[in-house]
Amino acid sequence: MRIESPNKRPLSTLIPGALLLLVLGGCAATKQPPLFKSMTGEDVSLANKTLDASLESMASGKGMTWLNSVNGHSGSVTPTGTYRRADGVYCRDYRETLTIDTRFQQWRDTACRANDGRWIPVR
Repeated sequence: MRIESPNKRPLSTLIPGALLLLVLGGCAATKQPPLFKSMTGEDVSLANKTLDASLESMASGKGMTWLNSVNGHSGSVTPTGTYRRADGVYCRDYRETLTIDTRFQQWRDTACRANDGRWIPVR
């Protein structure tokens, strides 16, 4: 007995196409590495300068952006809150974005101010 689909095509002709869709779908669903791993040294330098400047001088909700004019990579840092720990150290919560080519990622983190004035992410 042969099983047929409603459009009268044998099921055996539909199975290879369905398997191909499952395989391609599985490839598309593969987890990508974190976007920050694609940053160049200049990207990292620009992002760190923007992080320090934004956390030092911007009010919560007001962000700063950076752009690497050589490769078009860009990002932003927006402080979202400020608090002082029990030991007197100031910390700020912030949202950071990164765009590389057509890929975009956003995450939240906290940084605390070191004795030398730099902001160190807690991660």
